[in-house]
Amino acid sequence: MKFVKYLLILAVCCVLLGAGSIFGLYKYIEPQLPDVATLKDVRLQIPMQVYSADGELIAQYGEKRRIPVTLQQIPPSW
Repeated sequence: MKFVKYLLILAVCCVLLGAGSIFGLYKYIEPQLPDVATLKDVRLQIPMQVYSADGELIAQYGEKRRIPVTLQQIPPSW
C-alpha cells in the first residue's frame, strides 16, 4: 500500500512540475509574441500585374505570387 501511495505522490509531483514548466516557458516566450490584432492584419506580397488596353493580363512581376483566398475558395480535396 505504501508503494501505491508513493507512486501517486510521484505522479502528482510530475504533473505539477510539468504544468509549472509549461507555464514558465509561456511566460518566458510571451513578451516576444506579436499582438493578436496584428496577426489578423495579414499583408501578402501580391505580384504586380500588367494588363493590356482591353483588360487582358499580360504579365505578373514579383518573386512571390500569393493571392489571398477565402476558406470557401479552397477545394475540399486539398
